[in-house]
Amino acid sequence: MSQTVPPAAAPATEHDWLHDLIHHLEHVLPAQAPIKDFVHHNTLHGFQQLPFREALAAAEAATGAHGYQAPEAFRAYFAQGRVDLSDLNAALDETPELAPDRVVVGNLLRRDVLLATLRFDLTPLPEAVLDWHLRETPALSRVQDDVAEGPRARLLDGRSEAEVLTRLWQTCLVLLGDEAAAPAPRALTPDALETAADTALAALVARFNAGLSLRGLLLRLTGRDLMDGLRPYLIRHLASHLDLGLAAWHHPDRPRGFYAAWRQSALTDPHFGLADLAGWDLVLERLPEDARACIAQELRLLGLSEERGAAYLAGLAKELPGWSGMVLWRHEHPGYEGETTPVAMADYLAVRLVLERIYAQSIVAAHFKVEASLDGVRGYLRRHPAELLVRLALFAEAGGLPEYLQEHGHRLVREATGRAGEENDADWLPVARLIQSGRPLAPAGAGVAGRGTAWTLFLLCQHLGFNAAALADLGPGGARALLACVADLDPQRMGWVWLQAYERHYRQQILGALAANVGRGPWKDRATRPTAQLMFCMDDREEGLRRHLEEIAPAVETLGAAAHFNVPHAWRGLDDEAAVALCPVVPTVVVPAHEVREVPRAGAGQAAYPAHVARRR
Repeated sequence: MSQTVPPAAAPATEHDWLHDLIHHLEHVLPAQAPIKDFVHHNTLHGFQQLPFREALAAAEAATGAHGYQAPEAFRAYFAQGRVDLSDLNAALDETPELAPDRVVVGNLLRRDVLLATLRFDLTPLPEAVLDWHLRETPALSRVQDDVAEGPRARLLDGRSEAEVLTRLWQTCLVLLGDEAAAPAPRALTPDALETAADTALAALVARFNAGLSLRGLLLRLTGRDLMDGLRPYLIRHLASHLDLGLAAWHHPDRPRGFYAAWRQSALTDPHFGLADLAGWDLVLERLPEDARACIAQELRLLGLSEERGAAYLAGLAKELPGWSGMVLWRHEHPGYEGETTPVAMADYLAVRLVLERIYAQSIVAAHFKVEASLDGVRGYLRRHPAELLVRLALFAEAGGLPEYLQEHGHRLVREATGRAGEENDADWLPVARLIQSGRPLAPAGAGVAGRGTAWTLFLLCQHLGFNAAALADLGPGGARALLACVADLDPQRMGWVWLQAYERHYRQQILGALAANVGRGPWKDRATRPTAQLMFCMDDREEGLRRHLEEIAPAVETLGAAAHFNVPHAWRGLDDEAAVALCPVVPTVVVPAHEVREVPRAGAGQAAYPAHVARRR
């Protein structure tokens, strides 16, 4: 598993690709200032030139973070009464591209289909899961529990549930034709297995070249997430390096920068998180002293060019967005608060790259017995096509296998990690054949294959009150039109409509309560004085405290005031080394004209000193 390190590149110039990458990260990572200097942060600050909805979509495309709650959460709000049908209808009316009042088929409006898609889970099921569902649950003998009384009565029309549902299911299959046909079992010849494995491996390599990290690659092949170990280890080092006075100890090499301090610490004290990882010593021994040279070396070992390396590094930075953002902010504000400790984004990226390889090596060594690089893993998987297909089915396509195949697959993975030598691919072949024999011939990415589309149509018809006869009257074109309408509510549109509905309901509640209580507050006629009046900032952190106080002490009155009570000042507490400005920074920065200092009462200074020393520790 040793590897030859290519010669180190010359130090990069200031205006190179790495400099451009760091500039690009300013638009992606949060501008995470130290905690004492901010309360709230706009996580969409890099997209604030866009309307909110477009900003969420752009942020998801850039970071992979979905900006809306899951549909299941919104459906729970609906069940709790926090969203109702009037809210959903209003939200649909405010989303013109969904055209809710256009006819789908017959006299059925798109609104009816969209409401059903919003309120109920119509997700297609993988082929193997669908087989189990039809066989082991009363899906064909009992109407779905969440179908309303009106649609249920139209659906059954006086007949038994089993008869109606069985005929409806068969009609769904007939109308959708070949696309809903169950895949015929097929023998997996050696050539077919090689072809399937080559196609899967090519797709995996293409994802890696497009920015998929080594972490992502191993997640798809082993189910192990190297960030589980890397994250706490890296955060400890970052917290120490970025410390502004709270840490009890700093690394002696801290003035040389984060990469130098970490490298020295890892070489001299590997037991701090690395000693149990395979191959850590070989990696550390070959690290160059310069962070930029380290980045170039690590990218070469991964087999990435500078262009592809930039996308790779951006992906790594976004895996820890908060800490990455704080490093970037300090990188852009040298000398902040008089700090002399250098903070450079290149240092951080170099350490992040090296740690990824060290933690990846531990996983790769256990599973594949090769080096942690694209070439090493790809070479192994080319020699083990059956193992590749089984691993992808287990981890990259989780949930798509019946339980007995999952059990067989996981047993093979466990045995592989317990062996010292390379796997025999023949041991994986029976499970690979069982997996592949039940798969449709459609290429990956061609949409929902098999009877998953029929399952969606089957559920939708129940909620619309369509029995087999009503569905048959629509014909194949009508069935596909219903499914196309369901598909129009993609995750972005689904989240947007639910969010609009949720906010409308909340807004109506608040405005309705205010309108109903005009003139009813304690200010109109104050016969009894409150025992105390406490003023808080109108901030979500204080709202819980205010409500708690009002509940346990009804005679206490709490008040909210915007921002800093319109008294901008600099505050210096008893234990503070310097004053802190307590004043707004938007829309313009306010410079306080006054400083307020906390001092001990007369004669109490000596008594306060031990507590001061203890807190400073």
